[in-house]
Amino acid sequence: MYPGRPGYDSKAPWIQVDAPDKARKVREALSVAIDRQAILDKILKGQGQVAIAPFAFITGDFAFNKSDWKAPKYDVAAAKRLLTEGGYPNGFSIEMPIYTLAGRTGLDGIGQAVAGMWEAIGVKVKQTPIE
Repeated sequence: MYPGRPGYDSKAPWIQVDAPDKARKVREALSVAIDRQAILDKILKGQGQVAIAPFAFITGDFAFNKSDWKAPKYDVAAAKRLLTEGGYPNGFSIEMPIYTLAGRTGLDGIGQAVAGMWEAIGVKVKQTPIE
């Protein structure tokens, strides 16, 4: 969601143009609400590794081997606290595309798992299947 792109909403909880510090807390809340290790273990059956860089679909130093980079620690209590600090103590609604893609086994399961984890912190997720 970038300015000038379709669907951009400067008031979205994770953007909040007028309150960027609150928006950062919302983004962090969404991040720490994701149990990456559970997704790896249960959905991907241990086939892969937790990426540290955002949107990293390929292996390599930039995504996996930086000793000073750490994956966010899964912490539901912290996620709820951060949502409150970000101005959303009761969560908010979001639409999430659930992708299926030939050759990417488990992609839809990952999306569904993340949606469920966000719902556990009060975010209401409308899941929309997309090929």
